[in-house]
Formats: sequence, structure tokens, C-alpha cells
Amino acid sequence: MDEIKLTDISEICEQFNVSSRTLRFYEEEGIIESTRSIESARRKYTPEQINLIREVLTLRNIGISVKEIKDYLKGNLSLKEIVHLKKAEIIALIDSKMRVIEMLNQTLMAIDDEENIFDAKASHDTKYLQKETAMRMEIVQKCAQYIVQGAFGKLYPFFSKQLQAYMPEAAFRAVWQDGITGGGKLLQIGEARVSDESSDVIFQSFIFEKLNLQVKFVFRNLVIHGLWTSYEE
Repeated sequence: MDEIKLTDISEICEQFNVSSRTLRFYEEEGIIESTRSIESARRKYTPEQINLIREVLTLRNIGISVKEIKDYLKGNLSLKEIVHLKKAEIIALIDSKMRVIEMLNQTLMAIDDEENIFDAKASHDTKYLQKETAMRMEIVQKCAQYIVQGAFGKLYPFFSKQLQAYMPEAAFRAVWQDGITGGGKLLQIGEARVSDESSDVIFQSFIFEKLNLQVKFVFRNLVIHGLWTSYEE
């Protein structure tokens, strides 16, 4: 039987323009593997392991997170699903920033027209924003109930058409189930809070016996344009 050709870590680093520290990190995270020979403790790689490194680095280059790569490698999400999720996340971020730009443009026009941006109109706008935020909080609380009930289909009327297309119900269901695996019993739905950085973003926490999970909702007006999960510190 032909001996399997092993490539030293230094050659892999040069081939992919990546540091050995990065490769060690991915190995510690369990998304790539290396081979050690009896003669040397240095990391070496088989052709199959090199192909996996190429896949992982490609996904990282397009912004896919380590957690999402793990889901892909475990078969929990397809390649198309994780790319759709990343695209939806970026679109939601762009929508949020565009709204801020629109508000800044309106403020600049008011300044050019020598209007007082701190007058009663500004106060009116603040009251409108507070009302809109309260309505968003109500939507998030409803969505939180639907999530814990497993009624994922009821979430989708609150989603933008883009988010519905980019994150099918099966994809969100898989992400949620994977996120709570090993978390134990749900103790309570935590408090929802508005992001300090943008009123378009609301965080909703879910407290389990062994972990706290957070769902990030990104709004445009009263429509959810982005949604993804993360673990709370």
C-alpha cells in the first residue's frame, strides 16, 4: 500500500498564507485535524485534511463564523443555508446603517435651512421613536413566545420578504435546536433590551439551566430584517 503523503504545517501556512496559530486555533475548535508521526510532534496534514482546511479558510474569507462552519460540517445546515444566513445578517446591518444615514441627511438639511433641530418637532420625533420602540418590544415578546413553543411558522409574518427567503423556517429551527443542545430545561424568557448602539436592534435572552441564549432582532420600521442567535457571557 502506498504511504500517505503528509505535508508539514509550514508548507500549509505558506500555501494558504495563514499563520500556524490560526491552524492550531481551528484544530482546537474541532473543525480541522492534523496528523502526528511517531518521529515528530510537528503537525502534518493528509490531502483530505488539506482539502478541509481549504474549505474552512474559504468560508472564513466570506465572513462565515466558526460556529456556522461547525453547523455546516456537522450537517446541521447546508452550505446554501449558512450563506443565506450570512447574507441576511449583512443586509439587516446595511438597512440599519441606511436608516441612520437618512436621519443624518435630514438633520443636515435642517441645519442648512437654519432650523432648530432641538425644537418641538425634534421632541415629537423622539416621542414617535419611543412609541415605535415599544411596538417593536411587543413584537419581540410575541416572537419569544413562539420560539419557546416551537411555533416557528408564526414568526415569519413579522419577517421581511428578504429574511423569509434567506432564512427558511427549517434553517432557523436547526440553528435554534443546535444552540440549546445541552442547555437543559428552559427556566425563563429573559428581558428584552434595546441595543445601546441602535434602536433598530433588540436583544431577547432565553435562560436555560446550563446556558443563556440571546436572539438578536434587527428592525426596519416594524419589520424584522435580521435575526440570529448567540450565547450570552
